[in-house]
Amino acid sequence: MRAFVVVLCVSVLLTGTFAAPALLGESRIANELIPALSALEVDANAPTPVCLFVHGLGQSPAKDEVLSTFPIKDYWGADIPNTVGKFCTIKYVHYNSQSRAWTDKGLQQTVCNLIKQSEARIVFSHSMGNNVIGMAIANNITGCDFQEYKAGAKIAKGKRAWVSIQGVFGGSVASDFCVRMCATKLGETVKGTIKDAVALAKDFDELAKMVKLKDVKEVMRNLTAGVVEIVPKARKSCVCNAGKAGPAIASCSVPQTSASDWATLQASVKKNAWRQTCGLGPFPVALKWMQSLFMPIPYFLLEGLEGWGKDLITRRETPMTGTDGFVSFTSCKAGRADAEWMPSPTARLYVGRMNHADGTGRTGDGKDLDKKPLTFMVESAKQLIPLLEW
Repeated sequence: MRAFVVVLCVSVLLTGTFAAPALLGESRIANELIPALSALEVDANAPTPVCLFVHGLGQSPAKDEVLSTFPIKDYWGADIPNTVGKFCTIKYVHYNSQSRAWTDKGLQQTVCNLIKQSEARIVFSHSMGNNVIGMAIANNITGCDFQEYKAGAKIAKGKRAWVSIQGVFGGSVASDFCVRMCATKLGETVKGTIKDAVALAKDFDELAKMVKLKDVKEVMRNLTAGVVEIVPKARKSCVCNAGKAGPAIASCSVPQTSASDWATLQASVKKNAWRQTCGLGPFPVALKWMQSLFMPIPYFLLEGLEGWGKDLITRRETPMTGTDGFVSFTSCKAGRADAEWMPSPTARLYVGRMNHADGTGRTGDGKDLDKKPLTFMVESAKQLIPLLEW
């Protein structure tokens, strides 16, 4: 998954600016926030709960286990232990999220076993980790004893609260791209890369107009200049084998998973997630990460040729169809109405200008209220811990 961070700033490169969605106006904030910790009380005699973090796809450890520190640098935010950790004991699961689809009950059972082993009362999940948990709850998998969400309710003894971070609840543009790319020889050789890049291009003329390039030849010059370097890296992340993308990333592409499974997943999210966040912008919340995200334009153009360009241009007029670079807001919101979402980290349903990597807290917080994924995690702990029954 992490290789796809390279696509996250495509709209900035194509348009030169990032327009903040109209939803993110601060006029709505004052009257619609969920009460902060000051309005809640915590039992001084209650034990310190465990907050568990469940990662998304792309991991392939030798052993599935619960850990006190996460072994992969720059996945989960380094500040989580010092912030969220003030309210609960931090633990992480590390499991193989590369070789099995999120619909696989064996994978669901593996994750639920780890959750049970951790004794977590609050579970944060990112990206495809949400899919695994949401489907496990729907399938009544042992170990995933999550409390159904109800406003004003307590979290019963022995039950857990689920916090969803940027879930793939209606497909992923990056997964779609992987499925198509793996079906070609794109990225295997220099000659094949150039040839197949051209074959994937459905409408150069239209793309050239959208990105205000002079002509098709200029698009091709940009495309071939860096695609040889970038696409093979993406191909590796797609886990291409025998013309197919890896089972996990392929399962996040809508056509690769049944409509009934997607519907079941979305119903589970709406029923069981206590708090949820989605990103609306490919631009990172912290500028210190920008240099690592600025990759050659050709890769972005290749994404544009596959339909991404149209979505990004359209988003300037209809921002709620935006993407965090990996997952569209339409997918992440799991069927909830746009009006339910708020640009404040204290809100139950938080939407902001954050990319897919930001959601893990790895970039920390930005200055604006709608760029605070780490604060959202802290607020989740602060708001949910007082609701725990022991």
